[in-house]
Amino acid sequence: MARSRTESHERDLAIARLREEASRSQQEIKQLLNSSSADKEKMRAEYLAAIERQKQEVSALHSRLAATDKEGQNLDAKSRQLAEENQRLRDSLAASERQLANQTGEMAQQIKTYRIKLNDMLDQLEGKESMISNTESLLKSKEEALHAQQQDLQKHREQVS
Repeated sequence: MARSRTESHERDLAIARLREEASRSQQEIKQLLNSSSADKEKMRAEYLAAIERQKQEVSALHSRLAATDKEGQNLDAKSRQLAEENQRLRDSLAASERQLANQTGEMAQQIKTYRIKLNDMLDQLEGKESMISNTESLLKSKEEALHAQQQDLQKHREQVS
């Protein structure tokens, strides 16, 4: 943008110089009309040289203007490309966000299902643990009863012998 302003300012200055030279040329033409033949020839040569310089400056300005227009077109095309790429990236991001939200929902559902299954398994384990504890208590009482019977049997054998 700063470059365009600088080039625009340079063009304005070049146009102002051309106008100034044109004004000087008009004054020189007036002087030429009022001067002698030798002066007229000298002024004519200067006038032609000034016209040639002006043509070259105008040609240079046209070249700069064409280059500036070309740069502007290139920048416009690049801007459009960037806007399109930006939109593609926004669309891709939105799609990724939707996909992530869906996957997160699915994962939350799976976690909930696993939690329920684990709680069921824990409940079953607690029930089995209770059964094991009851079985252990029963076995212990039977062992005690067996031990007591063995002692009674031992006492009875001792009495018989």
